[in-house]
Amino acid sequence: MSAYSHARTASDLNTQVLLGLPDQAHNPPPSPGLDARGGFEVRGGKEDGNVVWERKMGPAETSYWLPSRAEGVNDMYLHLKLLAPTSLFLPSRVLLVWALLRIRHPLIGSVVEERGVDDIYFVHRLPKSTSEAIIAAKKAATFPTGRTKAELVDAYLNGPRTLSADLLCKIVISIPPPLPAAPNGVVGHNTNFDFMFLAGHFLADGVSFAVIANEFLTLLASDMNEEDLSNLVQSEIDARVLIGANPIPVSTEQRLAIPRSWGKFHRAIGQVEFMNNQAKQIGGQTFPRAPPGAERRTHVDTVTYDPKVTATILKKCKSEGITIAHAVFALVNMAWARNKDPQNNLPLMLYSAINLRGALRPPKPAASSFFHLCVGYYNVVLPSFLIPTLTDSQTFWLRCQSTKLQTFKAVKSKFLVTRAMAMSIMRQRQAVGWAMQDDAAAKAKKLGNGNGNGNGNVNGGGVGAAAPKAPQAPQTALMGVSFLGNLDAISNYTTYTSIHTSDLTFGARQRPGGMLMFAYTFAGRLWFSLGWDVNGYPEGVVEEFWKDFNAGVGEFLNVR
Repeated sequence: MSAYSHARTASDLNTQVLLGLPDQAHNPPPSPGLDARGGFEVRGGKEDGNVVWERKMGPAETSYWLPSRAEGVNDMYLHLKLLAPTSLFLPSRVLLVWALLRIRHPLIGSVVEERGVDDIYFVHRLPKSTSEAIIAAKKAATFPTGRTKAELVDAYLNGPRTLSADLLCKIVISIPPPLPAAPNGVVGHNTNFDFMFLAGHFLADGVSFAVIANEFLTLLASDMNEEDLSNLVQSEIDARVLIGANPIPVSTEQRLAIPRSWGKFHRAIGQVEFMNNQAKQIGGQTFPRAPPGAERRTHVDTVTYDPKVTATILKKCKSEGITIAHAVFALVNMAWARNKDPQNNLPLMLYSAINLRGALRPPKPAASSFFHLCVGYYNVVLPSFLIPTLTDSQTFWLRCQSTKLQTFKAVKSKFLVTRAMAMSIMRQRQAVGWAMQDDAAAKAKKLGNGNGNGNGNVNGGGVGAAAPKAPQAPQTALMGVSFLGNLDAISNYTTYTSIHTSDLTFGARQRPGGMLMFAYTFAGRLWFSLGWDVNGYPEGVVEEFWKDFNAGVGEFLNVR
């Protein structure tokens, strides 16, 4: 077995176990009719000699795609700072690896065809040869010279949209300024590189980003030369043609493991339970907003703790019977409670995501790519005030325990699958309704009718755009919190003998006034990252909250 084959096998095992993929030997059987072509709508024949596959978007994918069309809302990025020999990052070598991944993970190399606002397809065109694959890969890669991480991230978040219906993923690798010739023919000089992986959230989730980056670097760091990589690309093409099955991963909704025995009655119970659960979600805490009209400008600030401090934090959490994930929600809660409007005692609500891979039936074909969107959603609701009879430390640990209980109930609920399905469908319907209004407004503006209301919607709405009945209590979330877990468990970064990785960060293009926090561990360090629209809030408000959040880490988690 070659070194590469061994690495790929280990990576596959990591992906299955650590991404939450269930052991297929103990997994429910596939849904009836879900064979190699089931769940797909496959375009027959070839186009210009290329094999072409397609698959209709699922509800969750549609709910993310539609809002992204104009300004790239929720287009995500992963950034890594790398130190490596320049020979490993020659554009010719990088493009071979990128071409391979675009075939191996079909959504990366697909385009979107929108045949109707709720009739949208991923279309994957298989290249006929390695050279054709490289040409396609080159269109989805850039190699800027001398640009800093800050410049790259700012251009992606705040500049014109990078991605499009014809470019769903892209890689960016900064090339340092030309170096002087190495003395006496010395080779292998190590150089700093900035690597960015860019993709729409409708394609995949944050953990998938980390795994794909790991596979990319594993291939680059391997001992294969460019001829070996070229042969591997051609072998991947040949295997796709030989197998013939549609390689585009089935949507999450088609693979959710709803029991075979469930009929209309059981599904109706699941829908009613979902509606009742939604009605319980109460949140009335929001940041004050700046006057409308300012141009959105997303800023991302990241705080990291060294391995020794991280170990202390994790040890403290374990001693209290909670995880750092639970502590993150409580830290947000405490930072907010100390500075909120004292007249507003409504609960604080935070929304987050659940990795649904453990709830999926095994894919067919079995080698289906892991790179696809696979998340559900839940809320954590906490009191927004401090408890006068308790110390702040005691209140913090109570909020940790409350978060733990709410998270356990969400993840272990027997209604997890039906909630995920209902939530995806609800989000899809809302997105379709807004998209129909946006499309009508754009059409009216083009015709000069001027009946848009100025915010991308048409007065009076359209089909599917009717506002739902107002809830009895407010249901506003303060922000989103995305805890990605221990990324060391799904990364081989310690085995890259020729590539040193550091400074792993995430972010996303946001709506005006948007805010999202990421938390994770990587390279033995704990990372907290907050992205927000700096023009969407009064100056200093979010900054003060963020300062108090990080001060709480030291105060409550024994960091000195």
